[in-house]
Amino acid sequence: MGASTRQVLRKNAHGVFLAQWSSEYLDNAKASYADKTYSEKKLAFTRFFLSIDPTALPINLHPGPLLKHFQKEAKERTGNAANKDRKNLIAAWNWRLNTSRVGREKNPFVLTDKQRAEEWPRYIRQSKISGRCMGSPKKGRTRSWS
Repeated sequence: MGASTRQVLRKNAHGVFLAQWSSEYLDNAKASYADKTYSEKKLAFTRFFLSIDPTALPINLHPGPLLKHFQKEAKERTGNAANKDRKNLIAAWNWRLNTSRVGREKNPFVLTDKQRAEEWPRYIRQSKISGRCMGSPKKGRTRSWS
């Protein structure tokens, strides 16, 4: 982002633009999360800004264009991938509400439906010795989490 773009972003009287919000969130995410998680969040914003104007105001976001974005992502990639992006954008919006003095408007990403996703059964490895699932407590014992 160039210096002139930063100046325009700061002069906005109605709040921050989506690009500035995402930049601030990603700075926080880089310091708070593992590299893989940070990359996932950054890619979610990169794909999001291919569909939504980064100079738009967050207050102008509505579920309609967001749903179209997630439907496009589900069609081009998978429903699981679109839902993962949705999850990351929901987290970013919640961070925005918690760290700024903006109004408590509803999270527009939450108002969009999840995309249809393939569900796969989870594999649970069984012990060769006892035939029990690994990690399950012995009979009569409870697992201690302390």
